[in-house]
Amino acid sequence: MMLMEVQTEGGASEEPPNRQGRNYTEEDWKFRIGQAVWLGELSAVVLSRTRSVAGVEIYRIWINGRAFGRPVRCVVGRALK
Repeated sequence: MMLMEVQTEGGASEEPPNRQGRNYTEEDWKFRIGQAVWLGELSAVVLSRTRSVAGVEIYRIWINGRAFGRPVRCVVGRALK
């Protein structure tokens, strides 16, 4: 039976739970957008940030100077200083 048939016949079509992400304040983050950070020996700037389902901070950064062909990278917050 296809999903459309179940919905038109009035079968069990329970809606999935409404999962909305938590709104984080500026204090909840380790780094601000636009802040200069270090990835190992590479200097970088934070472009954007998000959190995984497990709550791990994920940052999109732009590498200053020599980027070895990858000027924009996604890294977890614990890798940055």
